[in-house]
Amino acid sequence: MRRFAPLAAKITLLVAVCAMMIAFIEIALRLVRIATPSWYHMDNVMGYALRPHAEGWHRDEGMNFVRISSEGLHDDEHSLQKPAGTLRIAVLGDSFTEAFQVSLPEAFWSVMRQEIAMCEGDFSIESINFGVGGYGTAQELLMLRNRVWLYDPDIVLLAFFAGNDIRNNSSTLEGDLLRPYFTVRGTTLTEDLSFLRDPTFIRQSSVLRTAWASVVNHSRFLQGVSLLWHTAEGFVRARFEGKPIAFKHDNTPAAQEGWSEAGIPEWSFLPPSDASTRDAWAVTEALILEMNQEVSAHGKRFAMIVFSSAISVHPDPSVRAQFASSIGAPSLTYTEDRIVRFAKDHGIPALPLTKPLLPYAEQSKQFLHSFNGTGKGHWNTLGHRIVGELTGRFLCEEVLATNNKLRNGVSP
Repeated sequence: MRRFAPLAAKITLLVAVCAMMIAFIEIALRLVRIATPSWYHMDNVMGYALRPHAEGWHRDEGMNFVRISSEGLHDDEHSLQKPAGTLRIAVLGDSFTEAFQVSLPEAFWSVMRQEIAMCEGDFSIESINFGVGGYGTAQELLMLRNRVWLYDPDIVLLAFFAGNDIRNNSSTLEGDLLRPYFTVRGTTLTEDLSFLRDPTFIRQSSVLRTAWASVVNHSRFLQGVSLLWHTAEGFVRARFEGKPIAFKHDNTPAAQEGWSEAGIPEWSFLPPSDASTRDAWAVTEALILEMNQEVSAHGKRFAMIVFSSAISVHPDPSVRAQFASSIGAPSLTYTEDRIVRFAKDHGIPALPLTKPLLPYAEQSKQFLHSFNGTGKGHWNTLGHRIVGELTGRFLCEEVLATNNKLRNGVSP
């Protein structure tokens, strides 16, 4: 045993030195606020959801430090019990509503509170952000049923993105097997939970995988190791496949002919032309009606805002005209116009945003989308501010001013 003592001592010393180095790196990374967490985790209801307590820098567009609340929301902490004298607004949506690109006070759902406060000065205005990147109306309905009602909101605001929400609601068009969908026959909606049986979902939501992801999300050192591993893996794959090597967060716009935007299909600007898109429209409209009926059944008020696509509010008319001509679209607001018309036909207050945003963009010659000068992507800080102001005034004029029952229902 004695002859192994020197070796054991050396191993112990090596382990101690490594532990000290890891601890030093961990502390240093936390001091300089370097973090690359996993923002999402698998969820048995919505397919995936924001990971509680995740925090780090969002660099894909702009630069913003993001912190997810203990309840898995990109927002401040909110109590389940609504404070007395508070008008509470729940906001459902996708990545535009999730708003990783801007700070919390700059997000449109924060800005709109200031506008509402001017018309509802007797109440404290509270908005709660339930937006999650990539969600369609199907997941937003499930979010309403499983999360939103716990907070007892007075108004449920659905933020609908004309660019891809129709596609998100179709398993055929979306092609993502790890999320729930709905099908519709006549007026009957049926939930499709086949994602729960998918081998990838089962593997990624296993206890071991979930526990390891939690450990990594609490360690800046392990996050760095994971980032280096995936970066190296990407380099090797790119070299093997003969593709150019690029960093994930490279914001340099690629040279393109004409206008195209990742994640937004060109058919979203056109009337449906095949069975898949017609089915997607039917499901989407049925989901909106279901959401409206459920909100009404709770004695609350439902409203919608319909987001612009970047090209539809491009400040240069010639760019818009060229794109519309290239895809054969008489208008770049087909989906927006149809959704708003459908909503209003069923008594749902709805605000189309392209119409008020476009004059501002043209007159100011500023992009309301984009952080890199291309005009593409999510709203920038200016876009969020204007949308927040428009949304606040819309809720004052179209929801609160015409609904004394709702106003009187807020406890003094």
